[in-house]
Amino acid sequence: MLGSWASAAATTAAGSSYRPLAQIRAGNGYWADLHDIQITPQGSAFITAYSLVHTDLSSAGGSRDGTLLDAIVQEVDIKTGLVMFEWHAYGHVALSDSYAHPPYDPAQPWDFFHLNSISLDPWGDGNFIVSSRNTWAAYEINQLSGAWAVSARASRWDPVPARPTSTTCAGSPITRSRSSTKGRSLAHSQSRVIRGQIDWAHRKMTLLSRYVRTPTLLSGS
Repeated sequence: MLGSWASAAATTAAGSSYRPLAQIRAGNGYWADLHDIQITPQGSAFITAYSLVHTDLSSAGGSRDGTLLDAIVQEVDIKTGLVMFEWHAYGHVALSDSYAHPPYDPAQPWDFFHLNSISLDPWGDGNFIVSSRNTWAAYEINQLSGAWAVSARASRWDPVPARPTSTTCAGSPITRSRSSTKGRSLAHSQSRVIRGQIDWAHRKMTLLSRYVRTPTLLSGS
């Protein structure tokens, strides 16, 4: 067993009457995760999954013999279970971009990315958006060339890896929650949801609105 953070071997799609329509399993030996599932009109499903990777984490302050929790996106054909597309955070996103600190115990896996959600083709160019809790970022994923960081550490707009994705629409809004803690230190006084306007041509984001709780509430996730 992988543990409570990856305890779902499969995810179930249900209709409006809550009757199960299909059971979708992650492929290639990975375990499906509960964070998101997006069913496409073509009969496939984008799901989140995780895998344990034993690797050197010393560049991020961890153990040389550490264990990483790799976040994975898969597109799976619902009927056949065939994996049509797969993307890994590890190898595309730098470990140094994470705001989560590696655990002191090298036997404990480090959730450096923490994949929260998938947004399918928001711009009409075939790409899709994933959000990461522990890098405080959203990434546009191009199925051919990798990923583009929409908002990331130090306000960078970086190709991940170093090849830009194509996009045909500038100025599209994106809504996401923002973590309130940076490791053990306070980064914000309260939890919030922010809605921003993305200007791809000038690589900047304008804050449109933010949503906070009254009275204020501070949560790590």
